[in-house]
Amino acid sequence: MAIMHNGVAHLNGAPLTADAPVQAVSSQDLFGLLTRLQRLEHALEGGADAQDRSVKDELSDLLESENSEAIHALDQADDDVINLVAMLFDFILDDEGLPSEIKALIGRLQIPLLKVAIADKTFFSNEEHDARLLLNTLARAGCQWDPQQGYDDETYQRIDRAVHAIIDDYDEDAALFSELLAEFESFFSDQRARAERVAERVREAEEGKARAEQAADAVRRYIDARLAGRQVPDVAVRLLRQGWQQVLYLTWLRQGEDSDTWRRYAKVVDALVWSVMPHRAPADLEKLRDLSPKVVRALEHGLESIQYDAGETRALLDDLLAVHDSLIKGLETERVAVPKAPEPEPPAPSALPDDHELVARARRLRAGQWLEIGDGEDAQRAKLAANIRDGAKLVFINRRGIKVREYDAAGLAQALHDGEVKLIEDGALFDRALEAVISDLRRMQSA
Repeated sequence: MAIMHNGVAHLNGAPLTADAPVQAVSSQDLFGLLTRLQRLEHALEGGADAQDRSVKDELSDLLESENSEAIHALDQADDDVINLVAMLFDFILDDEGLPSEIKALIGRLQIPLLKVAIADKTFFSNEEHDARLLLNTLARAGCQWDPQQGYDDETYQRIDRAVHAIIDDYDEDAALFSELLAEFESFFSDQRARAERVAERVREAEEGKARAEQAADAVRRYIDARLAGRQVPDVAVRLLRQGWQQVLYLTWLRQGEDSDTWRRYAKVVDALVWSVMPHRAPADLEKLRDLSPKVVRALEHGLESIQYDAGETRALLDDLLAVHDSLIKGLETERVAVPKAPEPEPPAPSALPDDHELVARARRLRAGQWLEIGDGEDAQRAKLAANIRDGAKLVFINRRGIKVREYDAAGLAQALHDGEVKLIEDGALFDRALEAVISDLRRMQSA
């Protein structure tokens, strides 16, 4: 250390001369000094100052104001704890998942948590420590707070009250953390349950909407494949497009495209189309005589099952029977050309391939994942309410359950890649911070 300081030995950042008196600072003395610094928090309004303050510098200033001639030596273990807690809060205050307003509040807990770590040697090793659990819970709630909701929002107010309760009341009794944890967990649990109910309703509605769109598209494509490019009597087009399309649609929704009912009703489409085509061969005409009443009965039964208008049904079936009668007699029937369905527009090409890591990650997102859309004052936080068909549709809502954005996996991946959207990690903040700090220390040691 002396070599690093041009040959002058230093202790706790201060030059150490041969005649300088050294005053030891015990853990108990340090705890008392931190309590005095904690009381200064009463005068702090807002969080910008809290993020820039150095506890070590403040301790040094406080000790020097009492005895400027002595070099104050902390116990090595206490000095390590101060440095470790400082590193933890550096990580916490750099975390992108927390809004700056929440960081400002949590940053004011550095001195109280430092006191806890000095007083309780199990603080870093006990994952179930009440102070750690409380910090994690406050951070998890803070990740879900949107600055656009304002400071009057109940979640912000609860976090603010918990932070001030610790600053104002924590001295040596760590039971305060247990009490605040139980109180906040009760509130957060109620909030989470309410949000889950809202999200479930949104999820059911969106899944139902997606299934309805899928059914409508499947039925439309099936009928288009049978009619497109043909010339058929107008009654056949009206029967299939108006009535039978609804029969197939409801059957797909209720029983699925693999059901026997769907297959039976789908065959009616083929039978109807064949029955209205021109036939000249005696065998085909004989088949038409046999098929005509069966097709009419099947159509009538299917339309009745969906309560299709009885008068319209009768009129359509009478017109169909008239077409069959004309064809059997060898007469020509009026026909309309059914144009081929236009090719669906291909999806806009994405700059990211389908096997890109971000695309795969977007497909795997689970309901409840939070993200931040935009940046700065206009940033908005939203939660994934529904992931439909492995990323075909990703529906995001705000805390009030209002739908705010919809993506597919490729679109979300592109937004993530471009920095327009950020996924929010709302797991145990303290544990992540500790893991990151330990990893950094190990890398430093290896180096």
